[in-house]
Amino acid sequence: MIKSIDIDCFGCFSNLDWQACARGQQSLEFGRMNILYGRNYSGKTTLSRIVRSLEMGCLPEDHEDCSFTIGTGTGVIDEKTLSSHDLSVRVYNTDFVNDHLSFLKDRRGRIKPFAIVGRENKEIQARIDDIEAELGDAEEGNGARFARDVDAKALLQKQTEAHQAARAVENALSRKATDRQIGIKYTRDDPNYTITKVKEDVETVRRDAVIPFEDKAVRVREAVLREVALDDIDQILAFTPRADLIFEEARLLVAKELTPTEPIEELLADADLQSWVKAGIAHHRDKRETCAFCTGRIPDTLWQRLDAHFNEDSEILSTELRKAITAVEDEVAKARKVFTLTEGDFYPSLQAGFRTVRDEWQRELSAYVSALDQVGAALQSRLDDIFTSSALAELDFHASELETVVDSANALITKHRKKTQSLQTDKEKARRELILSDVAKYIREVDLDELEKVGTDLKSAEDDAGQTAQESRAKVERLEEEKRRLLTETRDESRGAERINDYLSHFFGHAGLRLVAVEGTDTKPGEFAIRRGDQVAHNLSEGECSLVAFCYFMARLEDAESSGRRLTVYIDDPVSSLDSNHIFFIQSLIESELTGPRGRGSQRDYRYDQIFIATHNLEFLKYVHALSKPDDGHGGTAYFLIESGESSSTIRRMPKHLRQYATEFVYLFEQVYRSREAIDADYAAYGFGNSLRKFLESYLFFRYPNLRGLEDRYKAYFGEDSMAIKVLKTITDGFSHLDRYPERSLLPPDVPEVTKLATYVTDTMANKDRTQYVSLLRSIGEDGAAAEIEARGGADADVALS
Repeated sequence: MIKSIDIDCFGCFSNLDWQACARGQQSLEFGRMNILYGRNYSGKTTLSRIVRSLEMGCLPEDHEDCSFTIGTGTGVIDEKTLSSHDLSVRVYNTDFVNDHLSFLKDRRGRIKPFAIVGRENKEIQARIDDIEAELGDAEEGNGARFARDVDAKALLQKQTEAHQAARAVENALSRKATDRQIGIKYTRDDPNYTITKVKEDVETVRRDAVIPFEDKAVRVREAVLREVALDDIDQILAFTPRADLIFEEARLLVAKELTPTEPIEELLADADLQSWVKAGIAHHRDKRETCAFCTGRIPDTLWQRLDAHFNEDSEILSTELRKAITAVEDEVAKARKVFTLTEGDFYPSLQAGFRTVRDEWQRELSAYVSALDQVGAALQSRLDDIFTSSALAELDFHASELETVVDSANALITKHRKKTQSLQTDKEKARRELILSDVAKYIREVDLDELEKVGTDLKSAEDDAGQTAQESRAKVERLEEEKRRLLTETRDESRGAERINDYLSHFFGHAGLRLVAVEGTDTKPGEFAIRRGDQVAHNLSEGECSLVAFCYFMARLEDAESSGRRLTVYIDDPVSSLDSNHIFFIQSLIESELTGPRGRGSQRDYRYDQIFIATHNLEFLKYVHALSKPDDGHGGTAYFLIESGESSSTIRRMPKHLRQYATEFVYLFEQVYRSREAIDADYAAYGFGNSLRKFLESYLFFRYPNLRGLEDRYKAYFGEDSMAIKVLKTITDGFSHLDRYPERSLLPPDVPEVTKLATYVTDTMANKDRTQYVSLLRSIGEDGAAAEIEARGGADADVALS
């Protein structure tokens, strides 16, 4: 039997969660008999089309993109498995009529014939009886049908266990993918990491024999992930040491021999004095006539003696020495400016290398500067004692070492540049390696191999159970197919037409219409013809079409394809265009031929496996309540209300007043009363205007039958409150008379306005008609609210009491 239905998308239904329809009460479930009520366009026919797709084994036309899941006692059926279930379904709806009785809509159409099984061949009937005995009865616990159901339940159990095992693996992998504590999506900052990816990575870990990283290896890669792009180093270090050239020039200068023209012995004997005197010449010549030191007059002959001592050659040498000293200083300054980079200029992964290069440079630079300082000192010493030559000692440094360090620094800069260019790739590589390490570690932690082995074993058990269930099902299908073949040998299409005629005359007293079986030819298939007297009946009334169509459907429940089967029957609104008498007879036909039980007490049985009866007609609903209904021991009876909402139709339990009394007046009152609360979107939706208008039309008519027009009754009841009248007319006319205001159908209702009006109407009833208002509240199960109104006391406001 069908137990539940979840509809993601089908016609007017979308995102229908079956258990959510219970609205916090006990779980919802279809019974053996199911009575459904809903207004036109609420979704009844759509639901019947979903059930009919089980009968046809395919989706109806123009519904290829739908999605739904039907829960049964032995498993689930969805839009992809419509041809693989074991339910025998028969649906009466407009699609059935269009498929089988197109003549009723178009005189060029036809009525497909069918045959009722005959009883003439005793041998065939005996074999049919044997087959039926072998098939047995699932409910009575015997035969192939019972074995099929037992095996189907065993399969369902194995499927559940296998699913749970597979779910355990899925949950473990999903947790690794997305859990906030251990999930790679968060811990490795990969927002697109899904269970699909973790499955792929499990395969990679196994294929490549990946093992988890040690902590040190993890930290190295995490450091890469923390790196941010640094500014590029746009310089290339360049330095060509000139110390050898400077040394050679200095060696020649300090060793150069120089003799004064007329030497002053005192100066030659005292280098410091000679240097002091030479410096004094610059301060005194052509500037002073007296000595700045002793204030004595400088004789002219002194300048002649000094010029003879410090001759032109000494001046030339002094100039060259000063140039050489400047060259030494420039070389030192240049060497010091070569290496200006800092550790922070480089990526963390290159900083250790930078420190090594920097320290090596400092050592070599120190030796280089020290050697140049020696050269500079020798030059300065010769400059101070211009006439004393000396030999310059060989320098202790290697210029090639400096060049090697510069090359190493430039290689580091190149690595830095490449790092900038490849940083994102390096990060992805590090992240990828860490992810695979994490997955490898997780596989060990959760013992994924064992979880999968359990799942594999259970899947194997499921396959075995599936094979057994398939064999049991095939046996039943083989026996039923043989039975159908034998029934076909005894089929008599005229009996099908006669059964329809029996229904028309016996239940409806309609002897004027009758169906006859017309044999086919080589070019034209057989069919049923409708005749009124001896003439083909064209231009049937809508009521006659409804009668013929439903009698045709009921008769087909006994055709060769249906006879002897446990049927799931869905009847959708069979009373269209019928008057009260015919509605009653439709109920009588259903009770007599379908829902009336066979046997008594514990031996009671029903001719259907499950039945659904849906209608929009409250009068027919009352008659449906009178049908024989199975008790809980025989599958039970369930009642449902189908309603259209703002974005989707929904299904819920039928309210008590509809289930017990089938009165639309109380139902409409409930719609208005529930709309007092803005949080209840189902009642504050598009149908509110119609519900309120229909309720007030009925309520106010019986209160003021002498007044004409709804507006006069509004004023008589609500008074001359112009604002209340204005708001009332706006809602009822705007939402229920769309021919006047069609644009309102495109806009959602203003919920505060709806709840305000619903509160206004019900509060007015509470004040004016307290007795009836309390009774209405109790009829919809609002006993608490009724007691609160009664506790206020007082008589009805506008009812005179003696």
